[in-house]
Amino acid sequence: MAIATTAWRQAGLTYMQYVSRGTGALRNSLKGPAKKAAAVNERFAFNTAVSTGGSGNLGKKTAVNQLSQAGKR
Repeated sequence: MAIATTAWRQAGLTYMQYVSRGTGALRNSLKGPAKKAAAVNERFAFNTAVSTGGSGNLGKKTAVNQLSQAGKR
């Protein structure tokens, strides 16, 4: 019996890569004012921190402003 898995896993992508490619394709298909409005949402930034010592304490925060940095320590 085959194990059910998601399409993005079968394609060898992470979820973030899958979402990024999907939203990029959608934004590229838009025309005129809708494309300009969607371009505003293309930029993102967030902070990430890794738990240290298993005690729930967070380590140093790292800024992430490119998709290629997401998920890296």
